[in-house]
Amino acid sequence: MCINVEENVLKRKYEFINPRASSTKTIHQPSEFQYKELEKIYSSNLYCPCSTVSISYSAFITIEPYFHQVWPSDFISDAWINYISGDEMMNDFLSIFDYQNSGVFHFQLLSLLCQHSQQTVNISIKTFLQTQFLSSQVISQNRFEAKINSSINDWKSQTIDQFLETIKIFQAVSHGNQLVSQLFRYYIPHIDLNDIKMHFEAGDYFNCSCTLSSLCLISIDLPPNETIGAIINKLMIDSWTSNISFSSDYNTCSPSQYTYEFISRNDLFFVITTILGIFGDLSLELKLLTLIVLRLTENTINNNSFSGFITMIKSLFVCNTEQRIINRLHFVFLLLILCLVFIFFCF
Repeated sequence: MCINVEENVLKRKYEFINPRASSTKTIHQPSEFQYKELEKIYSSNLYCPCSTVSISYSAFITIEPYFHQVWPSDFISDAWINYISGDEMMNDFLSIFDYQNSGVFHFQLLSLLCQHSQQTVNISIKTFLQTQFLSSQVISQNRFEAKINSSINDWKSQTIDQFLETIKIFQAVSHGNQLVSQLFRYYIPHIDLNDIKMHFEAGDYFNCSCTLSSLCLISIDLPPNETIGAIINKLMIDSWTSNISFSSDYNTCSPSQYTYEFISRNDLFFVITTILGIFGDLSLELKLLTLIVLRLTENTINNNSFSGFITMIKSLFVCNTEQRIINRLHFVFLLLILCLVFIFFCF
């Protein structure tokens, strides 16, 4: 029995001396502001389950593409194309090198590419915003935005690859079938009298070669030497604007409560209960404390004088035997230790 008492005393002393205790607190119907404040302090010990686990991207993401300046310009409008096409009868009198005779097909192709780009982007945005964001709990705003931005960047790359794949297929078909233009302007027939075979050479427009000469490229936007191919490789988009709303995600997630675990010093209530527990395990000391309280109560009832009270206190420490001296010293020493520890942890 003595061994068990000593073990309990040591255990309570350890719990009391240890100034750091783990505590858990739950807050119901938390606001976004409360979550952000606690997330700064208890980021690793904060758990905030969502009421809605699956959330559509459209609930908190908006994406706006800004197409190349050629898209809203007059160069791809029907009015411009009809203007440069002119009268078919008059075109018969134009020189083979006159751009007005063949330029209409360039602008028609450019208009077709713009329409295809816009259609691809609109469908892709609509599909992307239908994607479901799965999360069982609220995550920090930094992690949330980083994760969504990564998804947006991956989606952009996939959309561009899908658009360019169509262009590559068209180029492969044209190259494989050796298709030529309706006006037959890209190549000029050349007959070598010493050779029975006829082949084609790249035509020149007044010292301007139709090959990949930088002087023959059409520049529309900055940089001034940007090619149509470079514009197409960017999906004919100059820039993207994406807005990620953490507040919308938090409100849609709608957490009913969150729980966080924190480590704090022993509070006053814990110190008092621990001291009482120690006295509960030390039966001898508890008896002495009870005796003192009873004597004080008796003197109060009997309305004894102050000198009588002092005499009563002295009589408690009158030791006739060695064992009583040891018991009294043990009690005084323990009381001093408890007072020092109480002062240290509470103030």
